[in-house]
Amino acid sequence: KLSTRSSAAFTFWTYLLSKFSPLKIRKILFALLAAFISLKLLKRWYKRKYDKVKYVTVCEVLNSNKRYDFIVVGAGTSGSCVAGLLARDNRRPNVLLIEAGDRDTYHPWSSEVIPVFTRLNQKTSKDWQYYTVPQQQGCHSLKGKKSNWPRGRIMGGSSVLNYMVWVKGDPKDYDEWSELHGCKGWSSKDLKDVWKSLERCVFKLANTADAQLRGRTGLQTITRRSDADQWKFSQLFIQAAQNAGFVYNDDYNGQSQDGVSYTQFNIDENGRRLTSFRAFVASL
Repeated sequence: KLSTRSSAAFTFWTYLLSKFSPLKIRKILFALLAAFISLKLLKRWYKRKYDKVKYVTVCEVLNSNKRYDFIVVGAGTSGSCVAGLLARDNRRPNVLLIEAGDRDTYHPWSSEVIPVFTRLNQKTSKDWQYYTVPQQQGCHSLKGKKSNWPRGRIMGGSSVLNYMVWVKGDPKDYDEWSELHGCKGWSSKDLKDVWKSLERCVFKLANTADAQLRGRTGLQTITRRSDADQWKFSQLFIQAAQNAGFVYNDDYNGQSQDGVSYTQFNIDENGRRLTSFRAFVASL
């Protein structure tokens, strides 16, 4: 017996042979082959022109006897940022960035570049595929009452798997770390210039005080649609929240997180996901 898949393929080819002449079928197959080869060549050209990152194995590093000033283990969201900033130091140190997972694939139709394909990156070799322990008070509809916990195993780490929402965190949390837990240098005041140095906001802000807290020259591009260009559903959600008593907040990464806001993303001006690795390392 033929399997369902084999049977479907057989039916397709039978239909094709009955509808088209052999010459026309050859032309169709030739066109498909030409399209496939063209896409392969375009991908190679794109990588050569826009993706000049060179990867080496650990064995090649060990055999090279090259010395490094810094070795950063893990090319995830934070590791890529640390390695990229160290490499930009005026003293030009040699930095080695090590990652257990795959290299990223940076081309126009990659699921790591197109934001809407985010879900396709999870539960693959790019993901450590962690799960929480069985929950007592939640996850009742999930198998074993365990929740999927995606963590990146790839150059860029979880910034390849996440949904690209850019949130700095509440200033009060940082102040609590500094004042109550003795984490000197971690207050919102101490971190203000650090945040500004990291980001490159490419959208306008209505409030001058908020704008003064945002970076414009950093490596991590942050975008947001203008209010007029937001999806109709998003506009209706904002209106409903305001009708319910919530204050509209033009920038939840500015002075305050309180209120309802449109989302900011680490997506570049061309609509591509901008991972930490691409922002801080590949741009070297």
